[in-house]
Amino acid sequence: MKLTSTLALFATLLGTVLSVAHAATETDGSNSATTPAAPGFSYLGCIAEGGTSTSLRALTGASFTQTNMTPLVCQSLCSGYRYAGIEIGTQCFCGNSFSHGATGNAIPESNCPTPCGGDPSQKCGGAWTLSLYGKPAPTPIPIPTPTPTSAPPAPTNTGFSSLGCIAEGGTSTSLRALTGASLSQPNMTSLVCQSFCSGYRYAGVEIGVQCMSARVREWRPSNCNFRFLWELIQ
Repeated sequence: MKLTSTLALFATLLGTVLSVAHAATETDGSNSATTPAAPGFSYLGCIAEGGTSTSLRALTGASFTQTNMTPLVCQSLCSGYRYAGIEIGTQCFCGNSFSHGATGNAIPESNCPTPCGGDPSQKCGGAWTLSLYGKPAPTPIPIPTPTPTSAPPAPTNTGFSSLGCIAEGGTSTSLRALTGASLSQPNMTSLVCQSFCSGYRYAGVEIGVQCMSARVREWRPSNCNFRFLWELIQ
């Protein structure tokens, strides 16, 4: 009687140990079948295509069909993309975003039951479903804000002294009083003009935006209708 009880207890304990081991094996097998990932990739789940047509692929980058397909093979083929998806055991699709209405949302794993062509112990999608692997979203590169640059300070002592206002030689550009270099710009000031004419004896500003220069005197006194004039002090 005692021997029978001992054997029954041993059988119960053995059954418990075997059940735990079987459960652990199933768990490990499930993980290895769905989550092998290359560096940078992680398993995102089973997802549906955009529809049941080859024109409605969820991933529209490069694609490959190989009899030795596994998750790691597909991820290697899609290394230049953000996503890698395996379908019906031998097909690999790459992409950086989802197309044709595919959401990328995970559906039950039972929809991706197909063994991989290169390793039947692993799962590689199903009919119009993908075992999907992906990389984290790239970190946006900050665009530096340009530092405003201020204009150089205007000269405060150019060496010129005011001679007053003079008239042109006439009302034609061919009758200029100052016939040296000239400059026209919207931000003209007396100091800007004098700085521009630093290599000349005379500097004159006309009509608010024009600057003229000369080395010799070629004008007559005026009632100041046209030009303010400065002379470089020698």
